[in-house]
Amino acid sequence: MAEREPAGWRITVRDAASGEPIEGAVLSMPADQETQLTLDESLPHSNSDGLLVWNTRPIGDAFVVADGYLPHPLVAADLAAESVALRAGGSIRVRVLSTQGNPIEGVKLVLRGSASADGSIPSAKFSIGNPFSVDPEWVVQTDAKGEAEFRGLPQRKLKIKQWLEGHHPLTTQSAHYETTPPADIALVMAEVWGCAAEIPAGLQVARW
Repeated sequence: MAEREPAGWRITVRDAASGEPIEGAVLSMPADQETQLTLDESLPHSNSDGLLVWNTRPIGDAFVVADGYLPHPLVAADLAAESVALRAGGSIRVRVLSTQGNPIEGVKLVLRGSASADGSIPSAKFSIGNPFSVDPEWVVQTDAKGEAEFRGLPQRKLKIKQWLEGHHPLTTQSAHYETTPPADIALVMAEVWGCAAEIPAGLQVARW
């Protein structure tokens, strides 16, 4: 007699270090290994007790994802134990300023592996790096204070790219900024009028 699948699937999500339940975790099932992960608001989220419930059996790669934690690939043992433990990741805080020192809102910041040659700008406003991807990427956008934070990062060297219509990174160094979490960095972008950028004398606008 075939084994009957449960009406719903459930796991309790906890912090690997403290054992405390994690609220707001989701089960992300990317279409393929190059699809980045998300904390989509439409997905079921774990409650204050860390309980995450969903209706269908995961097919293909599936990850338990929570803000500030490394994505956890879901395996059969997790389903059997009805429990997963997530490890906290590193963070990189970024502030983007104009050449006059004013914060710039709405700058899309893309974090990729330092070996990547991909200069494309993703359409997503937010994404989490897929650990199975050849080139995982993280995406955030700056707020009204010109600030944004990448969270849940692996301990490795990563490259930041920034993009905002009508602006360019101020220098080649800032256009290809490499760092390892944890880090706090400031980037400067110059506003472009036609083909010329209003930047201090002696500095050259970087081109990707």
